[in-house]
Parts: sequence; structure tokens; C-alpha cells
Amino acid sequence: TVTPWSPDGKRLAYTPSGDTGIWTYDLSLRRRVRISFGEDDAAPAWSPDGKRIAFDGDDGVFVADADGRDTRRLSATPIPAAGPPVWSPDGKTIAVADVSSPASRLLLLPVAGGKPRQVIRGGQDGVWSPDGQWLAFTADRGGHSDLFVARGDGSHPRRLTFGTGGTEVVDVRWSPAGDRIVFQRFGG
Repeated sequence: TVTPWSPDGKRLAYTPSGDTGIWTYDLSLRRRVRISFGEDDAAPAWSPDGKRIAFDGDDGVFVADADGRDTRRLSATPIPAAGPPVWSPDGKTIAVADVSSPASRLLLLPVAGGKPRQVIRGGQDGVWSPDGQWLAFTADRGGHSDLFVARGDGSHPRRLTFGTGGTEVVDVRWSPAGDRIVFQRFGG
């Protein structure tokens, strides 16, 4: 789940209405800081330590220091993302749905740099387990979506549900202990 609140609850990250870019607002200092300037920058997501913000940018997924310095794209080529970037609990990897191909694909982007790893074609809506050992996500399977889980490195994806035409799995969440996954299913 992505929230505009920093992990310490003292700052917000947002895209202001009628403006461009990502901004932060420090509640105690009552000060705004502009993090990015892109017209289509959106979906800010705080790192677990609150020091960085990932966001969908004009031509890919970016990470910036929370003070607006050191902004960089996480891949050598642009990755048009759908939905917010999702940080792993250790802050080393970001899961994102790449929508540059006809069927989206769930990618893992190393924050330190390196080649993105594809988890599964058609995948999206990644959610890390609390310990970061697993990644739950949905994937389109010919007119319906199903729930999958893979190891935290993206290996060994396994299908957990087998929907039929028109069903959609949404709002995937892990239990606090990381031993259960809850979700909603619509349609079909």
C-alpha cells in the first residue's frame, strides 16, 4: 500500500492540483520542497527509511532524495509504469508494472542500479510480504486476473487463484505476520 505520509509521519509527498512535479511538505516546519519538475510525474512512494521517494516520471521510474537532490532514473531505458512504485521492506528493490508492451509485465528494479528483472508477463500490483521474502501480485490471464506469489527476487512465480472470464483480483494485502494474503475478487 502506498501512502503519501513519510514513515515517521512528519512529511507528505504529493502532486499538487494545478501544478507539476512531486512535492513534499514538512508538517512541523510548514515547508514545501519540490522533488521533481516533470509534467507527468505522479504516484510518489516513500522508501522504508524515509530518506528517498520513488515516483512515476515522464519517461520512467525515478528515485530522489527526500530533500530533492540526487534524482535519477532506475533503468537505462524509460519504463512507462502503471501504478505507484512499491518499495521492498529493505529498500533495495522497487516493484513496478511496465506498460510499454501490449501486455504489461511486473519488473523488479534494483535501487542501487542494474538491470531490471522481469517477474511475469501481464503482472501488476506487486505487494511485498512484511519480511520482503515474497511478492504477491496480480496478472492478466486472457480476460481475467489471478493472484500470484513469487520469491522476493522475482523467481519461481506461482499461481494461487484460477479465475474465469471477467473476474478481477484487486486490493491484494499481506497479513502483518506475512503468512496470509487477502484480496477482493470482482466479476465472473
